[in-house]
Amino acid sequence: VEHGDNKTITYSADANHKIKSVTVDGVEVDKAANASSYTFTNVTANHTIAVEYEINTYKITTSVVNGTIDATATVEHGDNKTITYSADANHKIKSVTVDGVEVDKVANASSYTFTNVTANHTIVVEYEIKTYKVETYVINGTIDDHKEVNHGDKHTVNYKPNDNHELVSIKVNGVKQDHSKCTSSYTFESVEKNHKIVVEYKKSSTPSPKKPPKVGSGSLGYSMVAGIASIIGMMGYSRFRKEN
Repeated sequence: VEHGDNKTITYSADANHKIKSVTVDGVEVDKAANASSYTFTNVTANHTIAVEYEINTYKITTSVVNGTIDATATVEHGDNKTITYSADANHKIKSVTVDGVEVDKVANASSYTFTNVTANHTIVVEYEIKTYKVETYVINGTIDDHKEVNHGDKHTVNYKPNDNHELVSIKVNGVKQDHSKCTSSYTFESVEKNHKIVVEYKKSSTPSPKKPPKVGSGSLGYSMVAGIASIIGMMGYSRFRKEN
């Protein structure tokens, strides 16, 4: 460059790279203002310029509900990145959502791999508490419906017999229970697995007592009153004959 002239130096990055620094005469200058060129003005001495680029990077933002997950990560262009996650105690996976779209939670039950990363990404993993089924069955009576119960919860099953029936047995998970202690309900404490309860009633051997007829009501009441009146009348007639 001739003395006093100006000289513009232009530069550009390799594919998938971004500018890292521009250094002129050993001093770093504003890389944003000099992103593609630098101009030396009124040149009166020798100069140096060094431009450095670095590969593009992208952010994978992670979040989780009721569990743990790898921290948000920075990934270089074209790289692969696996994000791992796990549930809190007594929870199961509910959903895995990548860039706003739900993916197969079974195939991605514990990790998800981003391949050939060329943009920012998000991943949200949600777990829910485990649930268990309490199955209920009854013979000759009624009982509460089957129920899904959260891990650790208490659950009471109520039951009652049909008319003129009595309790024969209660089986929980195939094991006979003392039905004198749970005549109308059974409580599962801190449910941590599936359960099954079967309640059986049988026809009562003692018939229900019959209600006595109501005097003075209906045809029976009328007959009784009429009969009593007839007896009283006959007694009066007999007494009249004796006196006369």
